[in-house]
Amino acid sequence: MLGRLSKLIKTVRLDGKEVDYLIYGSGHLHGMLLDKERIVDYERDQIDSK
Repeated sequence: MLGRLSKLIKTVRLDGKEVDYLIYGSGHLHGMLLDKERIVDYERDQIDSK
């Protein structure tokens, strides 16, 4: 399933399980859910501009 900005937000697997993609900003992946249960979180490091 695609969201408003044509970003992938959900996949339904052949076994019927749903994978939701948690995105923010211009499409950065923040985490994933499997059947509404959080299975992974991603955290971006602060970029040092020195």
